[in-house]
Amino acid sequence: MKSTLLCFIHIFLCVYSTAQTFNLKSSPEFKISRIQSIPNLIAVDESGIYTTSYRDKIIYMNYFTNQKIYTLTKYDLNFTETYSYEFKDESGKYRFEKFLHFKNRLYIISYIYKQKEKSFTIYGAEINKSTGKLVNDFTELLSVDADLKKSGFDIEANVAKDSSTIQVVVNIKDESTQQQISYCVIDEGLKLKYKGFLPPMERSDVYRIREIHIDDNSVYLYASLYKFHNEKRRRANIFSHFLIEKFDTRGKKIFTINTDSKERHVLSQKTVVLNNKEISVTGAYSKNQESNEIVGLFLEKYDLETGQIISTSKKDLDNGLIDQIRKRMILTSSGVKDEKKEEGLPNYLSIQNIIVNPQTSKLLVIGELLSRYVTTGPQFSIVTYTAGDLFIIEEVDQNGLSVTTLPKKQIQKYQFNGPIVEFAQSTEDINYELNNKNSLDFYISYTHFIYKGNLILFLNDHPGNTNIKAATEKINEAADIRASNFNVLTYDLTKHQFNRKNLKSNNEAPIPLINSGSLIRNEIIFLSRQPRFLGKLEFNFIRITVN
Repeated sequence: MKSTLLCFIHIFLCVYSTAQTFNLKSSPEFKISRIQSIPNLIAVDESGIYTTSYRDKIIYMNYFTNQKIYTLTKYDLNFTETYSYEFKDESGKYRFEKFLHFKNRLYIISYIYKQKEKSFTIYGAEINKSTGKLVNDFTELLSVDADLKKSGFDIEANVAKDSSTIQVVVNIKDESTQQQISYCVIDEGLKLKYKGFLPPMERSDVYRIREIHIDDNSVYLYASLYKFHNEKRRRANIFSHFLIEKFDTRGKKIFTINTDSKERHVLSQKTVVLNNKEISVTGAYSKNQESNEIVGLFLEKYDLETGQIISTSKKDLDNGLIDQIRKRMILTSSGVKDEKKEEGLPNYLSIQNIIVNPQTSKLLVIGELLSRYVTTGPQFSIVTYTAGDLFIIEEVDQNGLSVTTLPKKQIQKYQFNGPIVEFAQSTEDINYELNNKNSLDFYISYTHFIYKGNLILFLNDHPGNTNIKAATEKINEAADIRASNFNVLTYDLTKHQFNRKNLKSNNEAPIPLINSGSLIRNEIIFLSRQPRFLGKLEFNFIRITVN
């Protein structure tokens, strides 16, 4: 269930202007211990800036196990360190899972598994932002029966999209295809609003939950189904289709929506609930089940209560756009040059965000071409990530969409010890990795905000692309992140045009981690650092003031 719950940041501000300026200021550099992880920027508010990092520790509890020791560090808004507090449980009982910033308070989520009782319990505690210490002891939030000797588990703890509650979801998965989903919804002060569970689900296919929406009366699952292929030389989960399912609080299924049809096979999809009235779905599709080539985009709205379709809009991609993008995408997902003549785009488009255009109140969708391939060997493996063209998809009316693209090609490589047997296989998985703040340090892709009537995007790109604004222009490949520039792009939501400004050079300077952006007032703060392979274990903050 590691899904896209942690999507790219989007923040809505009700202030409008026609011109914007961007001023950048960097903090002093801070050193990182060699045994400490990369800091994660978890919150920025009027009280300061909060980061977390961890180190691994081997402990003994009748057996040896690895435990992450987390450190919470606070800085004031002038980038001076206020305190650094280490969370450690000497008994080895608690496993710290996540820090959450909710309604101007800071919380930590943890869990305990008791093998003898076969119980799995989620706990939460509030952190005193002035000291970093717990305000009170841990409070039990949710408990489920589980035998982890025979099962795996996923925990997702996140602030709801409307920022009204904290939602905690536990998915216990056994060795077969059975899944048991339990959840709780928490209010301010860790007060339990309600909790529930869905009955065990038997699936003949591999069922991967992408996202969960919970309201007072229902649970909505957005999932993808895969066919498991077990051949002599290949074991893989092959994507089949997407599902949207609604359950009541007793676990009874109310409806199922399959967005595939006779005319299309959906290859990439993003689903959100808007205004607690409708389910909005945007996706990319091929002509049929046998095709893996994207030929068009769609946007559909469904009634939240009944699952009945309200409206549908679509846009077929024209051949000129397809040819331009194919020329930029020299490599296929296997790393082999793509010489084939196809009707559509390769299946690399990740639909990432559905937001409301403040100028028109219609929907605006952001997508990105993402791919990854693995070169593996007995001693080490190299994983190559590529973040390609941006897609801005706008709702024109109930029957049409407009599409604007920005050409780019950012590449980042990671080396791992030993062979890699299995890796994620979809653009949704790659998108999750790029935006999981506990994952690798990524400098590619983008982050975005809506501010003063414009869509603002930040990215690291090749210096030669500073004047690139249109899909037809030839670009330079950003293959060496150390030789890139940090750019800001504004997209005019009325004129459908990009403008770009270079904010700084990344040459011999800490490089912004794109997924770390956080906004306070009219300032956007990024955490930046040198890639670890350069041997400089340092990081700093970047403040961008928008006027």
